[in-house]
Amino acid sequence: MSRTRIAAAAALLGALAAACPKPVENVVPETREVRADAGAPAEGYVHVAKKPRVTVALAEARGVATEVGVAMTESLASQFDECATALEREGKLVSGAARVVVVAGEAGRAEGFNVRLAPGGAVAQNALRCLMPPAKLLVFPDGDGGQRGIAIECTWGPARPGAAPPP
Repeated sequence: MSRTRIAAAAALLGALAAACPKPVENVVPETREVRADAGAPAEGYVHVAKKPRVTVALAEARGVATEVGVAMTESLASQFDECATALEREGKLVSGAARVVVVAGEAGRAEGFNVRLAPGGAVAQNALRCLMPPAKLLVFPDGDGGQRGIAIECTWGPARPGAAPPP
């Protein structure tokens, strides 16, 4: 083989090696599971509302009395669970998780949102159909003029063992 062919072959191999993609690394995002005993709030949460298909935990309430934040959490959990029951009947309920920060505007209506969801299109669909509508309807009582809002973390999925099946 001539030196020219060897040099051409080496250049071709070098170009192919440079063009090959780097190996894919499996990366699992950091997650946090929400679990609590029915009678006591989980460590780090102000309140935990458990329903057959949904758990909603109040992580923080700013400019809102604790009892108001608890009432909002219970209301969100009840509405979310009702919707999740309908999704389960349709075969569309998947296991998912979300963290939602809801900020009140000057009039007390929910106006600002920061939403983080577990990966997956079906998870996003469940959250958009069942979690966000009641969150958007939250009304905050008058405050002291400072910023008002709540942060919740929730998990959902098909009914837990022992829970009533969807009607």
